[in-house]
Amino acid sequence: MAKFEYWIGWAPHKPVKAPTLTSLRLPKFGDCAICSARTHPYSLYCPICRGIIRTFHNITEHVTAMQASWDKARRAFICYLTGLALDPSDNTNPLFLTFEHAIPKTPGTLKLAAAFVNMMKSAFSEDEFWLAVKELAHHFQTGETFNKDGVKFAYWKGWSNAQRRAMRARMPEARASRGDKVSYAGK
Repeated sequence: MAKFEYWIGWAPHKPVKAPTLTSLRLPKFGDCAICSARTHPYSLYCPICRGIIRTFHNITEHVTAMQASWDKARRAFICYLTGLALDPSDNTNPLFLTFEHAIPKTPGTLKLAAAFVNMMKSAFSEDEFWLAVKELAHHFQTGETFNKDGVKFAYWKGWSNAQRRAMRARMPEARASRGDKVSYAGK
């Protein structure tokens, strides 16, 4: 049986009043900490920026990346690889705003990129990505074979089974040409 010989009980305390939003001294409306637009009531961020960052557990790196990519003159987030204005609201748009690590899976290298570029670059460092793009451009311009020795694919881990299944599901004509059974009824 436990003796609780060192237990002194709860220390007496005065009830503490929980802070309210107004006691935190946030103005009802102000300038967004990221893009300087009008904030959501009692928030540091406008509705658009708040919608982007609210899904992340640790937002510090995401906020820093957003602040770095915000162009005041264009009033838009800019892709760090292409210079294109990003769309923060339509996830079906190839220019949808995505977060991308300049060096794959490395904390502290977060940047904003267009969705289509992020998909292409996913397994490359920034240097490898540009080298691969230049090699592809050279191949298309001259017809010479892609120089795979120049691109190291240092971060390439291959496709997961889920990625393979997703790709096959999107390309029924490719499956048919290989002789796979094709169903267009979604089965």
